[in-house]
Amino acid sequence: MKQIAIAFFSIISITAFSQSPSGNISVKKGQHFVVETKSDGLITQEMMGQTMELTLTNTATIKAE
Repeated sequence: MKQIAIAFFSIISITAFSQSPSGNISVKKGQHFVVETKSDGLITQEMMGQTMELTLTNTATIKAE
């Protein structure tokens, strides 16, 4: 549980302190761009001989035309 909390707060802090872009992206008519962000994580916990694995996968896609 402690590792899950550490992972959760790490993700929150990365998001909170990330920088925003300073320029504008200009796209001409008919053009488009796609931004895809993928995050994968694996958490393994062991207690009293029992092992539990948690797999975390996050995908965010932004499409603009």
